[in-house]
Amino acid sequence: MHGMNKNSEQSPKLGILWLLSMEDRLRVEIVEDHNDVLPCIYKAIGRKLIPFENNTLIHFDSHPDMLIPNDLNADDVFDKDILFDAISIENWILPAIYAGHLSSVIWIKPKWAYQMSDQWLYKTHFIGKHIESGKIRVTCLYNYFLSELCYAPLDELENAKPFKLAIFTVDKVTRSRMMPLLEESPNYIVDFDLDFFSTRNPFKSIIAPEHLEILRELFTFTPPTSLDPNGIKNCIENRNEQLRALKEALIGSGCLDNILGDRLRPLLAAGYDRITLFDAGSTFDDSELPHHLASANEIQQMFLEVFRNTIFIKL
Repeated sequence: MHGMNKNSEQSPKLGILWLLSMEDRLRVEIVEDHNDVLPCIYKAIGRKLIPFENNTLIHFDSHPDMLIPNDLNADDVFDKDILFDAISIENWILPAIYAGHLSSVIWIKPKWAYQMSDQWLYKTHFIGKHIESGKIRVTCLYNYFLSELCYAPLDELENAKPFKLAIFTVDKVTRSRMMPLLEESPNYIVDFDLDFFSTRNPFKSIIAPEHLEILRELFTFTPPTSLDPNGIKNCIENRNEQLRALKEALIGSGCLDNILGDRLRPLLAAGYDRITLFDAGSTFDDSELPHHLASANEIQQMFLEVFRNTIFIKL
């Protein structure tokens, strides 16, 4: 994320972590901020409650949480103090994959989450250290990763390792679709963010709808016209320049006497904090943050649906 976290909603913020294997009894950890589950996972590894590597994360959440910390070098993933200080709620999963502790992720999302489309079978991608920048990058071509400049081709990565990703919108057939994937690994970490049941986009309560629409138009990501190397390269370069210009105009020393400045002027005249505007704009790619305030009855129905139709029926 280029600024504030891309899932900066967390309503409620509470997260629940189940550490599971076929032989071990259920162990539960409850945390406030979602990234705080990663220290719990490390402690469980240290106590030999779960293996050091090749665990499967079953991630119930309204958000993917699969971005990359801007200021984290790939090599620093192996220093847990630096790692824990760098991560936040939207970017804690990929560092754990690069460290080798996770080899597969199954993201189970509610029907109002659109940041990535369903992928019912595992698809293999690679994660590694970008040779030029020293940052973590992935080879996944989903717009979620392209728009956040998290992508790099495999030939630009070192220490690259494969990982598998599958995505499900929960419904009555989720369990039958998941079972073949679960048979591939005996070790699961079940991660449950309570915003799975109800979540808000915080910027909707800070910025007027007409001003959010201006930000959407300015920040919207244009996907590559072709997935050949040149098409992807041009897409990444254009996105990088788009975000650079917007950051310079909003929170840098950029001149506003141009077309971009004219578009931003109503937002600045409204008195918004400039960093907040950039953070809000950065949540737009070809989608936006999920926003669904569920009723108590809807939450109850979703709770029953999750426990009837997903992994918990097996456990």
